[in-house]
Amino acid sequence: MVRTLAGCGADVAIHYYRGEDRAKALQQEIETTGRKTCIVQADVAKKDDINRMRDEIGAALGPPDIIVNNAVIQYDWVQVLDPSPDDYCSQFESCVLHNVLS
Repeated sequence: MVRTLAGCGADVAIHYYRGEDRAKALQQEIETTGRKTCIVQADVAKKDDINRMRDEIGAALGPPDIIVNNAVIQYDWVQVLDPSPDDYCSQFESCVLHNVLS
């Protein structure tokens, strides 16, 4: 998504939870095209991280025009009624709640 958006002329923020080296490599790749980037580490299930990420991106690139939400906590796939309540809560926090908080 970052490559596609940058290829269309967008400046892009690159979020990572783990994998700083890959985020930095992608940032360097995108910056060679003349687009501005910033990278931000955050846990999207934590309100303080979400707020910090929002503020860092805003300071570096201004308010976003497009947000791609694709972060999700991974867990073992089981039948829909079999996950523990904790698994449901973690999915809600990583898939829904960060949209409300940002």
